Parts: sequence; C-alpha cells; structure tokens
Amino acid sequence: MATSTNPEILNGHSLSAGQWSYGKTRVNKSGGKNVPLRNAATKKTLYLSTPLMLTWGVNENDYDGSSNTVFGAAALIIGSTIGAGILALPDITKTAGFVPSTCGLVGIWTFLVGQAFLLAEVNIRLMEQESESEERKKNTILTLRVMAERTLGPAGKGVTWIYLGLSYCLLVAYLSKFSDIFGFLSDGALSSSTVATTCVLLTVALFGIGGPSAPDKLNQGLTSALMVLFLSMLGLGMSNTDLTGLLINPVGIENWQALGPAIPIIFLSLVYHDLIPLICSYLDGDRARTRLALV
Repeated sequence: MATSTNPEILNGHSLSAGQWSYGKTRVNKSGGKNVPLRNAATKKTLYLSTPLMLTWGVNENDYDGSSNTVFGAAALIIGSTIGAGILALPDITKTAGFVPSTCGLVGIWTFLVGQAFLLAEVNIRLMEQESESEERKKNTILTLRVMAERTLGPAGKGVTWIYLGLSYCLLVAYLSKFSDIFGFLSDGALSSSTVATTCVLLTVALFGIGGPSAPDKLNQGLTSALMVLFLSMLGLGMSNTDLTGLLINPVGIENWQALGPAIPIIFLSLVYHDLIPLICSYLDGDRARTRLALV
C-alpha cells in the first residue's frame, strides 16, 4: 500500500493512539451525541488511507459519488421557467418592439442569474459549515427559510413566508388550469377536482414507489420533450416571420415606455430561485456544476 505524503491523511494500517484525539462532544438535532475524531497533528477531521478492498466486488464499484447530472439540474430550471409566463412574453412585449424587449429580457436575466449565484454561494457555504461540524446528512436540503434565518435572523425567516405564499399560489394556479384543460379535453367526463386529486396522488405515489430518482428521470424526459416541442414551435413561427420587421413595432418606432408593463411578466417567467437549495443539494454542493446549471 502506498503511503500518503499529505500530513492530513494518516496510514490506517499503522495508526497509533497518539496520532488522533477526540473532539468536543456535540448534541445533534435529533438529541444524540456526536464525538468527532481529530488528527492530533493538524487538529482537523481525521482522514485515513486504507488498502484497496478486493472482496465482494468492492473494487469493481463504478459509483462516482453522484449520479446526478448538470442536465438533470438544468432540467429542473427549464421545467420551472418554460410555462405560462414564457408563452405570454410575445404578446406582452410586442408593443415595445424587438430591441427594447430584447434589452429587457437580457438585462433581467443577467440580474436574476447574479442573484442565483449569490443564493447558491450562501447555500453551499452553509452546507460546508454543517459538513465541517458533522451535522449535515447527505442530500439534506437547506431551504430558503433556513438560509434566511442563519444569515438574517428571525426577521429574515419571517419574510420568507411571503415567498412561500407566492409559490403556493402559483402551484395552485397551475394545477387549477391543468385540471380545467383535462376536463375540457374529456368533454366534461372528468371534473377539475377529480383531475387535480388524481394528479396529486400520482405524484405522491411516484415519490413513494420510485424514490427521488424516478421523478428526476421523468422530469428530464418531459423537459427534453418540452424543449423539442418549444423549438419546433419557434421554428414554425420563424418560417412565417419577416425577421427584418422585428426591429420596428407596428407604428414604426421603438416604444421603450411600453416595456414597463412587461417587466413583471419577464421577472415571473425567469424566476427559479426557490429551486436553488434543491439544485445545490442535488449537485452535492459542487460550485462549478451548480453555476453551470444556473446559467
């Protein structure tokens, strides 16, 4: 077995009692007690190097530490943003013209991505702090409420109820419209309440039977189909569009003042920040992959 030259990693085969020590006992959230083991030389968490395990196929394990991908995280964001708000953008921005609308979209997107990066950084740092204190369990999600409470105190935690209420209202609105559409397609055979109840029960069953991976795979598949349909719709629209006419509005000038009413819709369309704690946990706090998914 090769010997590590890193003083923070000790040889587990020849470890002696003088090379490690006990840390301070901590009470975890469940009421149990944790006693960390420390490297006596560095006073940090104890790391050991061990021989390669050659039994029970352990050395053939191809698990790389995470089966979650950047595409899976991006699919969560795409599925959240491509919805009613995106579909309403052409109608709400048409009076402003192409240039004002494009500037508004790019500017708001840049602002929101910057916000997303800041929220992700806060979440990942809190995850690292919990990992160092050995209190964080794998796949634990630090919600926006937890983030606000630990950075802004009780007042910050209270403000997050507003965001929670907005998210709840959006969820109810989408579920209600989804139920109405299915009721219409069934020619009244299915009531809205029946469709909504069935949808909720199927979602709960999917999580209960398939675990977290089943909704993840389903979401990636649906998002891929959504992107194909969305791009097809754009392609069909562009084939019947005079692109030179995009630079002017119907009255022949760019109307920057008409962009104002469109700004709230643009914000609503591009907001996905309630997903950031989930994205950070999904990618296990990997900064590079998290930033790539957010862009």
